[in-house]
This record gives sequence, C-alpha cells and structure tokens, in this order.
Amino acid sequence: MKLLSPFDHIALAKQLELQQKHAWDLEDDFPWAQGIDLEKPFVPLDENNIAFPGASQEQRIALSQMIGLMVNETICEMECSLPRLKYQAWEQHLRRFPVNPEMFDLGELFFAEEEKHAESFRRYMNIFCDQTSIDRKTVKSLLPNALNSVFQKSMIWNAEKGGHAFWWVVSAVEETSIQVFKAVHFNKEKVDPLFYTLHKRHAEEEMRHENYAFMMLDLATQNAPNYKNQFFNKVDVLLSELVAGPWVLTELTKIFKTKDLAKTHPFFATVASCIPLFENMSKIQLARALFSHSPYVSWLVNPAFRKKQKEMKQKHHSIELPFSEAKIDYQKLKIG
Repeated sequence: MKLLSPFDHIALAKQLELQQKHAWDLEDDFPWAQGIDLEKPFVPLDENNIAFPGASQEQRIALSQMIGLMVNETICEMECSLPRLKYQAWEQHLRRFPVNPEMFDLGELFFAEEEKHAESFRRYMNIFCDQTSIDRKTVKSLLPNALNSVFQKSMIWNAEKGGHAFWWVVSAVEETSIQVFKAVHFNKEKVDPLFYTLHKRHAEEEMRHENYAFMMLDLATQNAPNYKNQFFNKVDVLLSELVAGPWVLTELTKIFKTKDLAKTHPFFATVASCIPLFENMSKIQLARALFSHSPYVSWLVNPAFRKKQKEMKQKHHSIELPFSEAKIDYQKLKIG
C-alpha cells in the first residue's frame, strides 16, 4: 500500500473504503471445518538445515510445525499488544496533532483488523490442540508471551513519555508477516492448506493497511511539539530493536522445555529429539545462525531484513544499528 500523507483526508477516505470493501470474514472465509493436515509441514525450512543440521524427515516436519506455531504466536502476541497500548500509543498520540477524522477512522479499523488477525491465530492453535489432544496451556507454555514482559513495559513507558517506539515495532511485524506468507506461498502445495489460508488472509489485510504505522511515524516526525519528542524521534527505532529482538530470542528458548514434555506426547518427543542437533553448535555459531541465517527467527530479530523499515529510518534520519541490508532468498526455503 502506498504511503499517504496523514493530512490527505481524500486519500485516507479512499483507503478506508478499500479496506472495508475487501475485508475478510473470520467465519466465512476460512475452511476451519477441514482442520489441519498434521502429516504436512507448516513452514518451509532452510535447505541447509543451518539451525538443525542432520535433521531427519520426521524431525523436519515436527520442527516445521513447532516453528510455525511459534511464528503464529509471536505475531499474535505482537498484535494482542495493540489494544493494550491503544490509548497511550494511538489515541493520545493523535490528539497531539490536528489530524483529520479519517486518520482516526483508519486507526479504529486498523485495531479492529489486528484483533481479528489475533483471533484467527488463536483459532488455529485451538484446532491444533484439539486434533493432537495436546493441552492448550501446555503448548502456550512453550510459545512467546508478551504480557508483563520487559518488551511490553518498555513500549508502554515510551508511549506514556511521548515516544512512538511502538509504531516501529508494528511496522516491523507487518513487514515480517508479509515475508512469512511469501515463504509459505512458494511451497503452498506442500504445506498444511489451513496454515496457508491463515497466512494468505493475514497478509492480504496486512498489505492493505501496513502503511498506517508509517503514517503514524510521519505524523510524529513532521510535527514534533518539543525537544523531548524530537529526541524520541531519533532514538525510538533503536529502542524498539534493542527490546523486541531480545524478547523474541528469549521467548524462543522455551523450545528447550520440550525435553520435560517428551514423555507426555509424541510431538514433544520428536521436537525434543532435535535439540541436540543445535546444542552441539558453539554459541557463536548458534548466535550467527539465529541472527542471520535462520528463516523467520532472523527476519524477526535482524533489522537488516526489513527493507521498507530501512527506507523509513533513512527518511526520518533515525539513529540505527549499522547493519548492512540482508535479502531473503525464498527459493532456498524447501519442504523435505
């Protein structure tokens, strides 16, 4: 979606109409009744098995499904954080500036769509647990949780002080979500059909409203009311990266808990059997793999993979970490 001026009420009204016209329905536009094909992977893995060298076919499927659930929950948790920060990071933010009503209307629709997206991910999780007979709380204990985390508290503190690091995080999640769909799309015939539909629908609306976070950032940087806000405009992107990235990596280490659950279910046993594959790697090798070469994880934690956000940083002259641009080769992500 083209980046619009937050003051162009005509263009904003047209986008609002477009989003409303093409919005999908959580009940009617998903084949929930067909369930999940548990014989198929959820996401393609890197062809070289960088993070899990030597994984068998059975292990690759279990890993793919576990990583798929982690990706789902990471996005869901990020999107669930939106309503928790709606007042501080959005409503108060907009009231500092003389914006058009359309900017408010687009924001209300943005938050409504994100809540719908989070519910779709929750629905998928429930179906997975029902079909595998795995307790949902047990699965949730292995997946990312933002509630009361340093990440969430930092975003709330920053928003209350007048910063907008929250919108940098939103823009990062939007861009990464679209990247995830592209990876799945290249292998659409081999992945679980319901997982594919989930990410296709999600990406459709993300692409239609991904410019909203950038418009919020434009609004702040063009009309900083005082030196404090000007300061935040320079450092907020750095804060978002220094807090969000480590949170993701820390939460993903919960996969080690599958060792304690290995005797409770075959799925956990297979995932746990993969842990020695990367435990044998040195810490430097593992860190390099997770940060630069691991699909989905690297995209979430490494800003170098986010081209659109990079352009926005340069536009706003933001302080950023000196990473060279990294590109995703979707053709190298394989099933099997």
